[in-house]
Amino acid sequence: PSHLELEDGEKKKLEHEVGESLRSVTEEDPDELMIEYLVVMILNGKNFAETTTSMAELLGMENSKKLCEDVARKLEKLIAEIESNRKDAYKKKESITKDREGLAQASGGEKKSQSKGPPLTTKELRERRIKRQEEE
Repeated sequence: PSHLELEDGEKKKLEHEVGESLRSVTEEDPDELMIEYLVVMILNGKNFAETTTSMAELLGMENSKKLCEDVARKLEKLIAEIESNRKDAYKKKESITKDREGLAQASGGEKKSQSKGPPLTTKELRERRIKRQEEE
């Protein structure tokens, strides 16, 4: 990704995944600073080669390649999950908005939106009232 913007929960999940990848490659508990370093590179859009080279200075080239391949796989899944969650959230928000509009119309909002002409005269109001009474 060129530049990745994540919400707090999404970033925490990325940090967790990076930590798991570091643990599997180094077979040690990952250093928080190293996790943060890798996450910052990802969020700033560093490509695979740049990230591998940067991490090679800390882990050696072989471990760095393994780490970056594992993180890339996890990142791909995470991005797909995030996109899906955001689409679902957008659909839910859209549905709530439509529900609110429907409620507003049902509670009289519809009448206001229909009255685009000049105000009704007293005679017109009386005629409408009589017509409604006849219909009932």
